[in-house]
Amino acid sequence: MVVMSSEIFSKIGRVYFKVIEGVAAGIIVLVALNMLGMVASRAIFNFWWSAIDKINIIAMIWVCFLMAGLLVETEGHVSITYLKNKLTGLRLAFLNLFVHLSILAAFIISAYFGFFIFMELYEANTCYPAEIDIPQWLAYVPVFIGMVLGIPLVLHVLIKNISVIRRELVSKKKAGKG
Repeated sequence: MVVMSSEIFSKIGRVYFKVIEGVAAGIIVLVALNMLGMVASRAIFNFWWSAIDKINIIAMIWVCFLMAGLLVETEGHVSITYLKNKLTGLRLAFLNLFVHLSILAAFIISAYFGFFIFMELYEANTCYPAEIDIPQWLAYVPVFIGMVLGIPLVLHVLIKNISVIRRELVSKKKAGKG
């Protein structure tokens, strides 16, 4: 029963990861196409829209925040390599736990305040000045969404950290008895 539920969670996790990764990749492709269109319109028609620049910037903000949780999950985030290279065993496991608990706190705080900034801008209906009105809240909603989507991934990493600590403690206990 435990093995089957573990397999189900593993499949759900892979789908979750792939969906977020696919959406971020799709946004990057759209940004690239947008830029290509902008270059063509400048070269052919000697005309460009500043709104497209703003849309590309907002799209890249979406990509960055959507990918934040995936970077933690794949250990692609910035880490303190000096200590990681010097520590081993239980000490390294506790360092990783501390780092990932800090990241989880940052995700929760960013999601919480990101939601309120998004709501404030949404209710104020402020827009970036351009040829078309681009609501400012579009640049802030990915902070909330990206952090909320990243929290399960950080929790998964924390569970792995805790199991490493547990394994290290059990092996230390066995080594002490033997």
